[in-house]
Amino acid sequence: MMFDPSGATDDGTTYSPMINNGMGTLALPKEYYMLHNGFYFQFDKDVPNSASIVAARKQQFDKNGWPLCDDSVLATVFFNLGYAIDIRDVRRGDLIGIDWVTGNGHAAFVCDMHTDENNAVDCLQFLSANGHAATGPGVSVSAPNDAAAFIDHAGEQFTKKFQLFADNDLYLTDAWWYCLPGVTRNVVKLETFRSPNPPASHIVDKANNGNYAMGKLRAVRFWGFAPPDAPHGDVLTDETCELATQLCQWQMTAPYSIAG
Repeated sequence: MMFDPSGATDDGTTYSPMINNGMGTLALPKEYYMLHNGFYFQFDKDVPNSASIVAARKQQFDKNGWPLCDDSVLATVFFNLGYAIDIRDVRRGDLIGIDWVTGNGHAAFVCDMHTDENNAVDCLQFLSANGHAATGPGVSVSAPNDAAAFIDHAGEQFTKKFQLFADNDLYLTDAWWYCLPGVTRNVVKLETFRSPNPPASHIVDKANNGNYAMGKLRAVRFWGFAPPDAPHGDVLTDETCELATQLCQWQMTAPYSIAG
């Protein structure tokens, strides 16, 4: 939907995403979706000649010097839909690729984030498709008990209690806050959140939450949105930052979580 040049947002449109600078003539290929979901280089026993197909794909990427970008963030950068940023610079709306401590992965959007005294993100909330194929709250902010504070659950029926994804103090207190890899909940200063502060038990880190914590994290910002004013690390190059500034049409949405 994001890359369909029609700009439609309804569920009756057949969307045709395009990738050539909005000119509307080059379709986003199916390979993007396969890479985005991590399937492109995986053997599939249900696909005839899967092993040879995967080998040919790897050979093509190796021949061209392309990275094996079978990941939501890496594929988005590869198809030039956005640019990589340091995870400490994420803001609302950025796309993130999560590797859980278990080794499983998840693609999500940053819903809100909190920063430390160096303006580096220490924890965040994400919006994504949550739950399982047959059950779960679907597209929601990750929260305990199938987002019970936001969504009523009766049998296989899920009903939102109010307008979702709009700023609401309940997201501060009743959703999960995931520490960035390497950050522990004891260094996240709860008093620097706006009131009401989230409970410490909702700050997810490896020490306290084990397999539910983030092991690795990658981030991409879509072209058209402003780059960080003072980027951390060296993920965002000067050349990319300059181009992102030239192409900027929108500023990033300010965090709701931070006091003041």
